[in-house]
Amino acid sequence: MKTLYFLLLAWPVGVWAQTETLKPIETATYSVPVYTRYGYQPHYSSQYVYDGIEVRRPTDLGQYILASGDPNAIAEYRQFKSGRDFGTSLMVVGGVTSLVGMIITASPKETQSQSGIPKGATYYNGAWYGNGMVYYGNPTTETKKEVRKGGVVTMTTGLSVFLIGSLLRMPGLHFRRSIQYYNKSLRSKDVSIRLEPHWDSTHAGAGLVARF
Repeated sequence: MKTLYFLLLAWPVGVWAQTETLKPIETATYSVPVYTRYGYQPHYSSQYVYDGIEVRRPTDLGQYILASGDPNAIAEYRQFKSGRDFGTSLMVVGGVTSLVGMIITASPKETQSQSGIPKGATYYNGAWYGNGMVYYGNPTTETKKEVRKGGVVTMTTGLSVFLIGSLLRMPGLHFRRSIQYYNKSLRSKDVSIRLEPHWDSTHAGAGLVARF
């Protein structure tokens, strides 16, 4: 094991040094039919491709945009990223708020009311007197369950905040502009990522780390 360790240390690390040339980011927009109350409506979505491979998450393209060194592309991407992070915070707050509203709404408020005898009537000698009339018999008490309006308002507000947060997380103008600036910078200059080997020695052995 020690022999292998020293052989690795003696190996010329420059062999692993390589340069990866940045590739243009391709964008394709396609339509997906979505059923609504007015029938099927087209919903447009964007697909991003880097080096012939579709990118699942838009943030995966951030490493290439930042490596381009173009100030406009980087500034637009950071605005998109900050808006996306803010949208995530809104989704968390909205989700918790709507959950609290659902719990409050699920526990209705009980109210009691009397029927048969008007409120404020006076009982005298076996009869009730009120509103200029005489009522006989005993009043009946009814218990009603009412939905707590505060819970409905809280739940609706939470869902609205959650929806706004989800919209902020979607790639918008700033992300599209960052890609446009990125592709423009590739056409104007030759940009590449330099992968440099670095030895990291620990008690467990040696490892090779790529630096950008």
